[in-house]
Amino acid sequence: MTIGVNQTVSPIKLCFLIEPNSESKFERAIKIGFSYWGGIFSPILPLYPVLPNEFKSEYGIEYDALDYYINTIDNFDPDIILYDNSLDVDYIKTLIGDRTLLTIEDFLSDTEKGEISYGISILELIYNIIETEFKFIRNDNLKLTLAYTQNSCLFLKSFIGCFVDGFQTEIGNQLKSSSFFEQPEISFDNIGDHFPNRNIDTLNINMKGIKAYPVRHWYKGEGIYFINDERLNDIINYWNLRALGWNVIPIPLKQISNKYFSGLIERYCQHHLNKPESFSLINYLISTTTTVEQKQSIDLKFKEIREKIGDKLNIAFQGWFPRFWAADRSVLEADKVLCEKTEINSTYSQVEVQENLVKFKTDNLPFKLNHNYNIQASHKVNLSFSYFDEYLNDAGLIYGIETIDWVRLTHSYSLDKWRLSKTGLSYYLSKYDDEVYFFIPKAKDFFMVFFAKSGNILKETSNGRLANEVLKNIGGIRGSHFLQNKSSLKILELIEDSKNVYHPALVGEIKKSLKNNNNEQVNYYIKRIIENKIIEFGSILQCEVCHQHAFYLPSELKEMMTCAICRNNFSLPMHQPTEIKWAYRGIGPFSKNNKVGGLITVFLTLKLFNQEFADISGNMSALIGFELLKNNKPKEVDLAVLLQEKHKENIPPDLVFCECKTYKNFTTDDANRMIELGTEFPNSILTFATLNEELTENEKTEILRVVNNFRTGYGHRPTNPILILTAKELLPNRFRGHFDEYEKDSKPYHRRNDWIGSLCEFTVKKHLNLKTWGEIQGELWQVEMKKRNEAMKDKRTTE
Repeated sequence: MTIGVNQTVSPIKLCFLIEPNSESKFERAIKIGFSYWGGIFSPILPLYPVLPNEFKSEYGIEYDALDYYINTIDNFDPDIILYDNSLDVDYIKTLIGDRTLLTIEDFLSDTEKGEISYGISILELIYNIIETEFKFIRNDNLKLTLAYTQNSCLFLKSFIGCFVDGFQTEIGNQLKSSSFFEQPEISFDNIGDHFPNRNIDTLNINMKGIKAYPVRHWYKGEGIYFINDERLNDIINYWNLRALGWNVIPIPLKQISNKYFSGLIERYCQHHLNKPESFSLINYLISTTTTVEQKQSIDLKFKEIREKIGDKLNIAFQGWFPRFWAADRSVLEADKVLCEKTEINSTYSQVEVQENLVKFKTDNLPFKLNHNYNIQASHKVNLSFSYFDEYLNDAGLIYGIETIDWVRLTHSYSLDKWRLSKTGLSYYLSKYDDEVYFFIPKAKDFFMVFFAKSGNILKETSNGRLANEVLKNIGGIRGSHFLQNKSSLKILELIEDSKNVYHPALVGEIKKSLKNNNNEQVNYYIKRIIENKIIEFGSILQCEVCHQHAFYLPSELKEMMTCAICRNNFSLPMHQPTEIKWAYRGIGPFSKNNKVGGLITVFLTLKLFNQEFADISGNMSALIGFELLKNNKPKEVDLAVLLQEKHKENIPPDLVFCECKTYKNFTTDDANRMIELGTEFPNSILTFATLNEELTENEKTEILRVVNNFRTGYGHRPTNPILILTAKELLPNRFRGHFDEYEKDSKPYHRRNDWIGSLCEFTVKKHLNLKTWGEIQGELWQVEMKKRNEAMKDKRTTE
């Protein structure tokens, strides 16, 4: 077995929890942040046990403190939580999940002593830059410019950079005599004399090799932030926007006429005008303390720049602070504050797996570490895997469980080395630790842990055990390809009820059903369904004693036969070979009259998910036929799939529950069970799959009840989307043509953004004659905008 391994090298991310309204505690945090590689992507959060009303009002926060901090920390997804030792550690433990927790005091003490446990210190990077950039005398006058900001204001320290005291002293002592080094002391009065420049500065070093990528490039956060540089909250806001990955330009309101900051606004605007997009929009935010006069000065500044560089510049004021604490992903995306991924390089490789053991070397850092002797971890590698098990024994996708669960399921040797979060799987490395190994977890074991998180006990059913055996017999998910279209089901009808079918009859039905007269291809088709243990080959002989006909396998043919009915002996008619009729019969469940207990629809649904969404990469885990038991109340599930759409690795996977029928109809009990599952698992996709061409009116009524029950929320999807699959989708006329009839309704952004979510709405619209969720939300938005416009009109009239 071979699996694909995706590796992305990333820095360790910190998160600081500090006392509110303390400039000294904030300054200490930013000094640590600038002293570690990638530290500027570490959020700094003032920690309130209860959010003050003034704080909630300023930012429009609708959550309590617990949800605010849990959501924020999950969005930033730090590796290490550092907190002031004066804060309530028990309260903090309720917010951070399984992340490592350390006091800022201890972390700073170890940093000053050079006892680095996590991350790569800025000194290490400076030594590396000196070795690579300044080993020889340069002829381009490039310098290492590490501005001295120890005496600067708090804003300039946050903007330009500063180091912990011990590092600042060491840098000055070690480099003061070097010709390539300069350390100007920065203030508002002289910042324009030193910046911008093309030298290597503190920010360059802190971000060495790091790229910050939004989940979708059009959700890149950027803009100008006019701040009150004497207000701590404004400076923290700027720091955290940058930590999210925003390209944020901070402009102190009192310095708007400052040569440097005025030029910074102009350069930013010019950069946007030079972009290839036809429409250029400059987004800007302002401090809540901004005065009327300061607002006028902002307008005048933009007017000046328009007159100077062109009137195509479009300016947009954002009247609310980006809601990076939201729980709803659609809100984070709308405000462009879904935290960006920080990475160095990304590679893909193929790894051979023996006896389910995965073992490979990790990627190296793009720079050499000479003095880094981390006790715990210097950096991390974010990992994802692609492998496909035809028989669903292995869990191809892991999500929704904790790190300790991952370690137990994979028999990994160290809990400290791994972390599994909502954003993926990470492995932590020290200098000499570069090998990863684990065992691929089993699907059943994974789902038992997954559902246990919601208090459910998973129990296999007899139908589920049968399904796994049948799937094994037919050659796995791809083995179901013998069902090429709905007509191919007629081939199975020939062998139902333990019927025997003669070779000419089978050949004739295959040619008729598959519309294929090519004898070679027909013979190959028969060969495949024999190999897949759907039918078996033998002969039909008539007993000389009881005159009954019976089926005999080739291994049972001999000169003296034993009648399968009367048990008397009779001679094989070797003298009359035409009396030996070659035939076929169904094996096991394929000999019954119920389409293999309804499993055909399950297998076809799996094949559709694998082809259309996972793109045959195996980005899914699936379990067939089981019960979820909670509070002594069982819920039967035909099929559950955890599915990751191909090329959407940064978007959380979907949990899909499927109710599968052959030719039976969906009932009230089926609808009620899906409502129960959707209520317990919000955001899961509820799928109704049938081999019928159309739904009956009663079925439509029941499924409509499920749809309406979950058409709530404000995201780009309803609370629980509903997907309806009929024979047209499950047995398409062409390979991978499951959703051909929806192509005309789909736009490129449907596939790019949320293909499976869009298809849910397309199928509901077609089968139930409903508006899509997007159409409903669009209409509601139009009504809301009309109300807002009328309110603004009334306000102007009153004034």
